[in-house]
Amino acid sequence: EVFIHSFSSYCYQARAFLLVDDLGPVSFGKVVVINGNFDMLRYTPDDLRVLVAALLVACGLCQEDARTASMVLVDADLRGIDSHGIAHLATHKSYVKGLKSGTVNAEACSKTLMENSTTAVVDGNGGLGPVVAYKAMMLSIEKAKESGVGLVGVRNGHHYGAAGYYSMLAIPHDMIGISMTQASPAVLPTFGKSRKLGTLSLIH
Repeated sequence: EVFIHSFSSYCYQARAFLLVDDLGPVSFGKVVVINGNFDMLRYTPDDLRVLVAALLVACGLCQEDARTASMVLVDADLRGIDSHGIAHLATHKSYVKGLKSGTVNAEACSKTLMENSTTAVVDGNGGLGPVVAYKAMMLSIEKAKESGVGLVGVRNGHHYGAAGYYSMLAIPHDMIGISMTQASPAVLPTFGKSRKLGTLSLIH
């Protein structure tokens, strides 16, 4: 179970739901969230996935894409990566805020721009990052099954959560997965005066 308690990063999860209460009442299992009020603070991972999916559907995503994103976000919390879990729903510009403002395309359909037997370049069409990244990784896995390696690049996407989730998708297929991304300048180089380096991730 995931326990939301005081004085820890899990507090952000409660705040995330509180800040999106204008989407209307959302219920799952024995929990009902109306105007940010909770009647319980302990949730199973499945309950959280259902709630996250319901919130994303309320923001315009289809059921399948909402379920995909909920799997990615809840998995991060279960592995202790609170910084990239469901707390992002309300606090990060690439999730509920982006979907409501239109900067994230809720109806995006990824398009393969270039492709051969081992590689592909995918345009995410501004869609929700976890959804675009999941589909790209599954495409990479399918190529690896046929050719021994699959390399898929994505452009025009958004924040995709914890990178490790996508690498781990390869494990059931007896493969090694690698996931990496770029980031906006956030870190000063040694003796630097302005931000030049991104906090890039490379996970395998």
